[in-house]
Parts: sequence; C-alpha cells; structure tokens
Amino acid sequence: MRKVILELITSLDGFIEGANGEIDWIPFDEEAANYLNGFADEIDSILYGRTSFEMYGRHENPDTTMEAESSLWSKLKSKK
Repeated sequence: MRKVILELITSLDGFIEGANGEIDWIPFDEEAANYLNGFADEIDSILYGRTSFEMYGRHENPDTTMEAESSLWSKLKSKK
C-alpha cells in the first residue's frame, strides 16, 4: 500500500494566506527551491486547490528564474 503524505506551508497560527489573499510571508529563495526540488523527487502526484492551481498550476518560468526554481517547476509539471 502506498503512503499519502500531506505537506502544507502555513504560518504559525495555521493560515496559508493573509486576509487579502496575500502569500508574501512565504520566503522563496535558493534554499527553499533546493528543499522543494528534493521533495518533488519523492512524490508522484500533486493535488492543488482551485486558488493554488490558478496561481501555480499553470506557472510559466520567466527568463529571470533561478536555476533551482526552473528545475522545481519542471518537476512539478511532470507530476500527474
């Protein structure tokens, strides 16, 4: 039997976004991209909610994206 692993990014008070839908409290830098790359190597599927999919599910890499972030988006888009 396969495992189901849930990973959420939440603030200490349990929220995912601010009152106005902002997620600017989540740092995304080279370290975060490298961590998420490792996580993406271990998973088979991603389940997005509607808002997350609208924000990230159709994300396209701009030319200015760091290498680790480009790798992450490629891995995430390859999941079923």
